Amino acid sequence: MVGKKAKVGFSKAFYTANFVELLERAAYYGVFIVITLYLSRILGFSDVEAAWISGGFSAGLYFLPTFTGAIADNIGFRKAIMLAFTLLAIGYAGMGLLPTMLESAGLVEYTRETVFTGLRESNLRWVILPIMVVIMIGGSFIKSCITGTVAKETTEANRARGYSIFYMMVNIGAFSGKTIVKPLREALGNQGLVTLNYFSSGMTILALILGNYLAASQN
Repeated sequence: MVGKKAKVGFSKAFYTANFVELLERAAYYGVFIVITLYLSRILGFSDVEAAWISGGFSAGLYFLPTFTGAIADNIGFRKAIMLAFTLLAIGYAGMGLLPTMLESAGLVEYTRETVFTGLRESNLRWVILPIMVVIMIGGSFIKSCITGTVAKETTEANRARGYSIFYMMVNIGAFSGKTIVKPLREALGNQGLVTLNYFSSGMTILALILGNYLAASQN
């Protein structure tokens, strides 16, 4: 008797997870490829301070999935992925809104070049730290949720091809985010460093909508 042929295709959940990952990577790289410039030219941190802040963020993003993965298992996939993209959308929007608030307070003026009028001496610029922690936590949930979905939605017959597609989406997302940066910087100057955050917030809101569909299909 001939055995049943192993399934080699992929489910809708698999393709949705990959597209969500593409959006998340585009959002991440759109902002964090220029994070040190944002911290120094928009918020007035020194180069050393900007390097420490961005380095601490990167370290936390790769350290936290050890814990957030366990939390995701405990609260369930749907709640975890909704929490992740909600935090990311809020965090990126916060990075866009913070400079507007600082400008309204009379601490800085943003055009193509930034004119500091008290921001470098103000502690308000440090509000960026809790905003970045929100993004860090959201991003750490994504790593465990999406890779877990790829593992769940593949079999021995198609797992290698499935992960090839997954990492291709990661690279396309990274390339897309980085590609957005240059024209915005050239067209808007330093203001482009603020506008990028709204692009990333929009990408994560779209990912939140698709993630909700993905989470529903997993239940």
